[in-house]
Amino acid sequence: MLKKLKIRLVILIIVTTILQVTLIPYISLHNVKPDLFYGLFALLILQFSNIQTILLAFIIGFLKDLFANNLFGLEIISLLIPALILPFIVKKTDINNPLVRFIILFISSLLAFFTLLTSIAVIEKSPEVINIYFMKILESSLYTAIISFVLYYFLKLFIPKKTEQYELF
Repeated sequence: MLKKLKIRLVILIIVTTILQVTLIPYISLHNVKPDLFYGLFALLILQFSNIQTILLAFIIGFLKDLFANNLFGLEIISLLIPALILPFIVKKTDINNPLVRFIILFISSLLAFFTLLTSIAVIEKSPEVINIYFMKILESSLYTAIISFVLYYFLKLFIPKKTEQYELF
């Protein structure tokens, strides 16, 4: 079962990479593009535990760093921060409620985008970067959350949520 899950995750990351490179440039709205990697990561936060989420954040962040920019490690950090914070929120909420699930997806993508932008502003020593791109972060987070909300049902078929067993006596 665990081997099947690993194979499914690898296939899912490959499909996400292909979709991000081929489809996303065509569905951008006014130069605002969703980030399927952040969306995939937000969906995986809903499916997996803390340790697994941190490991997935590192893997997805590493893959994004290979293709994204010349500041290696920023994408990893931008996914590790939500991976450390959001699983605690997910445990305390009802993720079966679609509105709550959408809010969690929005918050996770917003937190990832904001962490990335803040890291870039600190490294380049230019805090005005945050002011310039703040609206674009909000728009991209909302667009990513909408796409992720739709993709949640496909992911649920592809990777079933781990169920917990309780003892009766």
